[in-house]
Amino acid sequence: MLTNDLYFVNGLFNCFEGDDAGGDDAATAAAAAAVAADAVAAANAAASGKTFSQDEVNAIVAKEKRQNQAALLKTEATYKQMLAENQNLSAKDRTMLEENLATVQGQLRTKEEQAKIEKKQLEEQLTGKIKETEERASAWENRYRRETVSRSLQDAAVAADAFQPSQIVSLLQPMTRLVEEVDPKTGKSSGKFNSMIDFPDVDAEGNPCVSTLSPKDAVKRMKDLPETYGNLFKSGVVSGIGANSATGIAPGANGKLDLRKLDARTYREMREKNPEALGLRSRGPRR
Repeated sequence: MLTNDLYFVNGLFNCFEGDDAGGDDAATAAAAAAVAADAVAAANAAASGKTFSQDEVNAIVAKEKRQNQAALLKTEATYKQMLAENQNLSAKDRTMLEENLATVQGQLRTKEEQAKIEKKQLEEQLTGKIKETEERASAWENRYRRETVSRSLQDAAVAADAFQPSQIVSLLQPMTRLVEEVDPKTGKSSGKFNSMIDFPDVDAEGNPCVSTLSPKDAVKRMKDLPETYGNLFKSGVVSGIGANSATGIAPGANGKLDLRKLDARTYREMREKNPEALGLRSRGPRR
């Protein structure tokens, strides 16, 4: 059986001024020469008509592989030594040496080792892409939640005739969360989200509690607590005095004006223009 599939090693070495790597180069060259000699001998034998058994071919290939492996190991050691001992190499020379070293090391790896390295590289790339995608998705989700909550509170404040809807948004937004709506018939998610507010409230006995309310109901509840939130809504101001200002006079818990909070000037104006707010009988039109 004849074969021309013989391995030839073409040695390529980088030499730098002042390097003392002659011994390693000579050893590598000798290994390469041995491989070449075996190849020439095999070629001459083939030319003379000699045939080889499969075992003989396998032995020749194995020997050449070992010799080639030894030459590569020598070359790898030489490159590593040059990189370690020559700290004054230019950036270009160091890059060239590192590239050559990587090439030699790649030739030394088995197929299994190379596959492991490539798998690790792919896994690192995939992990990086997954992390980037998750961060972008999280950023968009947070933006959606903020905008949805802000819009629902803004709409409720405007509908409730607030002086400054942004004030209502600032007060309620920290206690607002998005809750996924569930279909009452199927019990499954509908894909819709509603804003719900954990509102600091008081029960019928006046004890502090927390009520979970929609934006509309939360703003309505705020209007029902005029001593705390009355100055935020136009309807919480006594008609005729500060009706168009957020600093108007708000009624007390019993719906009547607290006269203790009025100065003399405001009292005279209200007695003249709106005596009913003071609990007085209207004088009727003057004649």
